[in-house]
Amino acid sequence: MIEFLSMAKPLILVVEADSKERAVLTSYLENYRVFEAGCYSEAEQIVRLHFLKLRVILCNYSIKGSFSHSFIESISKISSVPRVVVYSEKRPVGEVVSVIKSGAYDYMVEPLSADTVQRVVSSSIDALSYLESE
Repeated sequence: MIEFLSMAKPLILVVEADSKERAVLTSYLENYRVFEAGCYSEAEQIVRLHFLKLRVILCNYSIKGSFSHSFIESISKISSVPRVVVYSEKRPVGEVVSVIKSGAYDYMVEPLSADTVQRVVSSSIDALSYLESE
């Protein structure tokens, strides 16, 4: 089964409330299969359905007054497989550290470029592939 998954395009989940921002992020990920969610609860449902196939979750730090901490913690209870990458405007170091402590794999500061998103996603998938091979 791992061989089948490695041959298919990796599956990425983009969690962003703003549909235009979601479309931009999705356009950066043309080499991947992408699911989109407009809120954390919708994203959690997608993770529950596809946790074996998901490799990376890109999520906004804050959506509609909620912060990604509890979302990340709930995802880690479902599966340790997908790497959660949080992005946001520049935040105080303490907030970034708290997101990492919640279980985020990486943190990106907006504005995001295609190169940055592709590099971070690729790095996350490579690290996950390495762990799976061990």
